[in-house]
Amino acid sequence: MSWLILLLILALFPFKLLGMIRSTLQKILFYLILFILIAASASAQYSSDYVPLNSSAPLPDDFLKPVKQSIEDEIKKLSPHDKEFEEKKQFAASSNYAINYWLLSGTVLVNDPIEKYINKVADNLLKSDPSLRNSLHIYVNKSTTVDTHTFDEGYIFINMGLIAQLENEAQLAYILAREIAHIKKKHAYTEFINVDKTEKGYIFNDEEYEYLNLAKNRFTTESETEADLNGLNLIKSSEYSVKAANGVFDVFQYAYLPFELTDFKKSFFEDANFILPDTFILKKTNIIKEIDENTDARCIHPNIHNRRQTIYPDLKAEDESSRKKFILPVEDFKSCREIARFELCRLYLQELDYVNAIYAAYVLLQKYPDNIYLKKTVIKALYNITIYKSGKTRNESSTLHKTEAAYYNLPDKYSVPTYKYIQGPSQRLYYLLDHLSADELNTMAVSYTYKAAKAVPEDYELKAITDSLLSELANVNHLFINTFSRMSKAQLKSTDSLNANKNSSSEEGKYSKIKQQQEKMELNTQSNFIKYAFVDFLKDEGFVNHYERLTRKPTKPESFEQKKSRLAKEHYFNAEKILILDPYYVKVTLGSDGKEIDFNYSEQTQTTFLLNEKKCAEQLKINHVDIDSKQFNATDIDKYNTYCILKNWVAERIKHGENNDVLIANSEDVKKTAERTGCEYMAWSGIYNFKTVGWRNTYFFSLFNLKTGEILKHDVLDSKTSDYGSMTTIFTYNSFKYIGKANPY
Repeated sequence: MSWLILLLILALFPFKLLGMIRSTLQKILFYLILFILIAASASAQYSSDYVPLNSSAPLPDDFLKPVKQSIEDEIKKLSPHDKEFEEKKQFAASSNYAINYWLLSGTVLVNDPIEKYINKVADNLLKSDPSLRNSLHIYVNKSTTVDTHTFDEGYIFINMGLIAQLENEAQLAYILAREIAHIKKKHAYTEFINVDKTEKGYIFNDEEYEYLNLAKNRFTTESETEADLNGLNLIKSSEYSVKAANGVFDVFQYAYLPFELTDFKKSFFEDANFILPDTFILKKTNIIKEIDENTDARCIHPNIHNRRQTIYPDLKAEDESSRKKFILPVEDFKSCREIARFELCRLYLQELDYVNAIYAAYVLLQKYPDNIYLKKTVIKALYNITIYKSGKTRNESSTLHKTEAAYYNLPDKYSVPTYKYIQGPSQRLYYLLDHLSADELNTMAVSYTYKAAKAVPEDYELKAITDSLLSELANVNHLFINTFSRMSKAQLKSTDSLNANKNSSSEEGKYSKIKQQQEKMELNTQSNFIKYAFVDFLKDEGFVNHYERLTRKPTKPESFEQKKSRLAKEHYFNAEKILILDPYYVKVTLGSDGKEIDFNYSEQTQTTFLLNEKKCAEQLKINHVDIDSKQFNATDIDKYNTYCILKNWVAERIKHGENNDVLIANSEDVKKTAERTGCEYMAWSGIYNFKTVGWRNTYFFSLFNLKTGEILKHDVLDSKTSDYGSMTTIFTYNSFKYIGKANPY
C-alpha cells in the first residue's frame, strides 16, 4: 500500500506550484478509494455464503389480471373496420397468453435488486417521454441464455444470463432502447403474421410446431436491424454513451462463452495426496473465433456481424465528450452483475448444464474462496455427473427382474458434452470431466465434498451429500475402504527404501519380486492415482466409521415375486395431507390451417380442473394445500415465491425422468416448503386435449415426495374422447385414490 500513501501525501501537498497536480491526484485518490471500498464491500458480502434471489411484495397487477380481461382490453383498442381486425384479434389472444405464460412460468422475479436497477436505467433513458415509460413492464427472467423477450403490449423480460455478461450501464441502456424500438414498431405482430402465413395449408408435427411457436416470439434480421438503428436514436437523445452500443454486439456475438475467461487449473480439485495425472489436462485449448451465424446452433441473435456494420458509421461519428457509461452509481451496476453471476450457478444446475455450473462457480471462487454457496454448486454438479456416469454400473448391479429393468432402470439422460467444440479456457474442464471414469470422478467428488463439509460442520446438506457419494463409491463403483492407501506416496517410497536395505541380503522369491516391481512402478508413475485420495481422511476415525457404515452388507437378492408384492403395497401412500400444484391444461384444434389453441377455453378449464382435484381430494378425505396462481393477490408474495420454487423444482425433476438418485438444485427450499405446509407429497397433473379427425385426450398425473425428491407415481392415460367432465373426474379420482386410500394388504 506504499503507493497509496505516496498518492495521499502528494494529493494533500500544500504548495501552489503543485495545485493542478494535487487536484488531479485527489480525483485519482477518490476513485481508487471508492474502488477499494466497493471491492471490499463485495468481498465481505459474498465471503462466506450467498442467498438466491426471491421476489418481494407487492405482487404487481400484471400477475393478478385474468388473461381474458387483458385480451378484451386489447380488442377494445382495435377498430372493427380495420382490414386486419381478425388477425389482430388472434394476435391479442396469442400474445396475452404468451405474456401470462411468462409471468407465471416460475422464473420471473418481482421487486428484486436487479429489476429495480434496470427500471432506474429505463427512467434515465426515457425521462423525456414519461408516457412511454409508464407503459412499460420490465422484469428479470431467471434463465442463463444471453437474451431478452419483448411483447408489443410493453412487456420486456431480460434474462439473468444477459445481465451477467454486460460491462457497463450504457450497454444495458442500449439493450432497453432496442427492446423499446421493437415495441414501438410492433415487430411482434409483424412476425406473428409472417409465421401465421407460413402455417396456413400445412400441418406440422409437434417438433416443427414447437419451433414455429418459438419463431413467433423471435425477430428476423430485418426487425433486429431496425431495432438497432431506432434504439441507437433513442440512446442519442439520452446522456448515455453511444459507442458503448458496440460492446452490446460483442456480448451477443460471444453469448455462448462464459461470463469470464479464467484458465482452469486441475489443482482446484487436488491436495497434497490426491494428484490428477497430467494426461487429464488438455494441453492446448481451442482459440475463440467468430462463428458462422447462419449455421451454428449457438447463435441466439441473427447476423450480428452485418448488423454491427450497419450502425457502425453512426457509432464512429458520435461525439462522446458529454456522454456517460454510468449515470447511476458504478457500484450499483457491479453489484447487480455480481448477483446475476451468482444466480447463474444455480440456474446452470437447474438446466442440467453441470460443466458450466462448475466453471461459473470456479471463476467466482477465485474472488470468494470461502463461499459455501459456490462450493455447493460444484459439489451438486459433481454429484449428478457421478450419478449418471455410474448409471451403467448401477443397472448391472440391480436386483430387479429383467422384465422390470427397462422401466425402473433409466438409460443415461445426461452425459458430459464433448469437449472438442468448446472454445476458450473452460475446454480444459470439459476435457477433464469427460475423461475421468465413473470411479475416478466419484473419488474426486468425495474428496472435494468431504473437505467442504469439514470446513462447515453445521451444514447438514453437505453431510448428506457426502454420505450419498461415499455410498455410491462403495455400493455402486465397488471401491471399499481397503482400496485406498493410508500412507502417501512419499511415505511408501521411504518405507520401500528402508525395507529394501533391510532385506537386501535375504533371498527373495519370484512372486515377491514381481509384487515389489509393480509397487515401485506405481509409486514412480501417476497410475492408480485415486488410491492416495483419502490418505488424510483415513486418519479421521469419524470418516472411517462413516465409510464402513455406509457400505451395505451383501443381502440375498429380492425375488421377482417379492418385489412385485412390495411395489403393489407401496402404490398406496396413505397420505393425510398433500400439496396440489396448479394443473396444466391446453385445448388444440388441428386442421388444414395448422394448429390453433383455444386460449379462453383452456384457461377456464384449467380453473375447473383444479376445483375438480380439490373435490376428489376431499371425497377421499385427503387434506390439501393448493398453490393456485389464479387466486394470487397483491400481498401473496410468499405464495408466489413458493409457487416459483415448486415450478422450478418440478421442471428440473422431470428432466431427470424416473432417476430418483439425482440431487435437485433447490431441494432444500422444497424440503422447507414441505415442513412449513405439513405436506410430504405433491400432486401435479395436466390434460392435453386435441382434435384431428376426432378428439383425443391425454391425461398425466405425477406424485412427488418433496422431502426425498422421488417420483413416486407417474400415470399417462390416452383416450379417444373429448375432455368430458366425467372422464376427467374418473382419471383424477383414480390417481388420487392411491394417495389417501388405506393400505389393503
